[in-house]
Amino acid sequence: MGGLKAEYNHKEENKMAKKSKKYVEALNKIDRTRLYDATEALSLVAEVATAKFDETVEAHIKLGVDSRHADQQVRGAVVLPHGTGKTKRVLVFAKGAKAAEAEAAKSLRQKSSVLLVFNNIAGTRYDEKLTQIALEKLQKKIEGIYLEIDAEPYGENFKEKSFEKASFAELTAQVDGCGADYFVYTGLQPITKETHFNFIYFDKNVETGLVLRIVDLKNDKELYNKKYLIKAEDSTDYFFIGSGSVAQKALDAILFRAGEAISVKLPL
Repeated sequence: MGGLKAEYNHKEENKMAKKSKKYVEALNKIDRTRLYDATEALSLVAEVATAKFDETVEAHIKLGVDSRHADQQVRGAVVLPHGTGKTKRVLVFAKGAKAAEAEAAKSLRQKSSVLLVFNNIAGTRYDEKLTQIALEKLQKKIEGIYLEIDAEPYGENFKEKSFEKASFAELTAQVDGCGADYFVYTGLQPITKETHFNFIYFDKNVETGLVLRIVDLKNDKELYNKKYLIKAEDSTDYFFIGSGSVAQKALDAILFRAGEAISVKLPL
């Protein structure tokens, strides 16, 4: 019985010692006899990461101190340069004076200021309606989270002009002196329409683009620059559909994508 037990334990030990193929491949990329500098080490960490989630990196630093003594304990904190883009929320259970204190703390958070410009050069007879819809949807992305700067004084600077390919300096010059921390430029491009019809159905296709540029005015840095393209189509009984309804359908779809990008790319 003793011999069988020893053999069983030996097999279990071998089973536990076995490493996965990915682990071995990652291990082979690291030279344990070398001393890597910080930049090269971090690049290597990113290269050997294989999991489908954000992996944890541990840093072990030999400081030559005895942590059993209070005057030799080392603690610190660092603020990383890029956030996750997600809004942090704190849930507080309190009553009486503490509830009032929590409400006061909520209002004390220093909000960043944002200048939001929607530049409509679609060139349709229902541009005013499209602009109203777009501003309502885009403003919801910054409402309550940021302080919105009035964009009206800068509207004429963008009127009937496309800033899709404008340089960083040319774009920011249009809002010089606005005092905002961040500038969000959205530009609705000219809308193209196609119609197809027969004796029964009338089809309308609309294609448009939306330029989204997010600028950090405090640090003179462009954080995001992308053009979204979308096509919408609709068909109905002859003459019962208008181009405006199809254009709005396209705008809704493109604003959803732009709104998600603003939520992620615009820092708090």
